Amino acid sequence: MNPNEIALLLNSYSAAIANETSLWTMYVAATFAAAGFGINSTNLSNFKMAAFAVIGFLAFAVGQFWMVSISHSKREIIQGIFECQANTGVDVFLQSIVAEGVGRLGAIATHLFINSCVIAILLYRSITIKYKGENHT
Repeated sequence: MNPNEIALLLNSYSAAIANETSLWTMYVAATFAAAGFGINSTNLSNFKMAAFAVIGFLAFAVGQFWMVSISHSKREIIQGIFECQANTGVDVFLQSIVAEGVGRLGAIATHLFINSCVIAILLYRSITIKYKGENHT
């Protein structure tokens, strides 16, 4: 593999990592926004409104995960190319660089845990009011 090809692959890999970082940053912001809305909104005492908030948040989370998966797939392709280029003198260094990043299982686990917390926050008020005997439907 010539130096120009290596540079092109590393640039592509860097772009994929930067994209994933931006996607995770947006996810953090949306998560805090949804949780803050769930904690502070009096409109969520109505179960229907809370359900719509949950659906909206999950739609965002699924879209974000889909985009992270696409970026992760690009990284896997580049990792595979570098693994095929063993014994080139820089292969250990290159493989250590492209081994970075959150894997697919890590992303799934992160989403499941954080999404569950946000959903609980969004639904908490409507569920507790319902069990206290108040009817706000």
